[in-house]
Amino acid sequence: MINTHHHGDHTGGNEFFVKEGATLIASEAARVRLLARAPSEASPLPVITYNEGVHLYFNNDRLSLVALEGHTDGDSAVFFEGANVLHTGDLFFNGRFPYIDTDNGGGVGRYLSSQEELLSMINDDTLVIPGHGPIARRTDLMATHTMIRNTRDAVAQGISAGLSLADIQKQGLDDAYESFAWAFISEAKWIETLYWDSLKSDETD
Repeated sequence: MINTHHHGDHTGGNEFFVKEGATLIASEAARVRLLARAPSEASPLPVITYNEGVHLYFNNDRLSLVALEGHTDGDSAVFFEGANVLHTGDLFFNGRFPYIDTDNGGGVGRYLSSQEELLSMINDDTLVIPGHGPIARRTDLMATHTMIRNTRDAVAQGISAGLSLADIQKQGLDDAYESFAWAFISEAKWIETLYWDSLKSDETD
């Protein structure tokens, strides 16, 4: 059982699968985040971890587990090399504005860098399983990656022009990205994420 990060919607089945005999695997950073939850029998911890990556040989395939960051500081992607299938975890919300968990080490720049690494691992025939949204292909991942870059640049330009967060939210993003809004991350919420991330990046440059 591989946890792509520590969030409950991706780890809520751990108890069931461990009781069924599964071995729990995650990046070391994800284990640290899970450990902070005061583990119990109902929330078991990974027993195999890695800092950069590891290979698993399973069902006549080689699985490449890659430690990344951006959604959190403990993300992983899983590439089934023989089957040519990539599971991105929450480093890809297909056709949606992503959730960047800045309270747990996430950041827009690192999210984009991780997506670039994912794009370099796959080809146009790869089946891509996102953390949220429909099954995808490389072109879908690239479309979301491009959206993040373009909207980040638009918000940064607004900041450079002296606009406040409220000003940029009122101005909105390009109409081409209207469909990326969803119940959890509206356009206003995504702009807010980009706004504070941009200011934080400026402070650390």
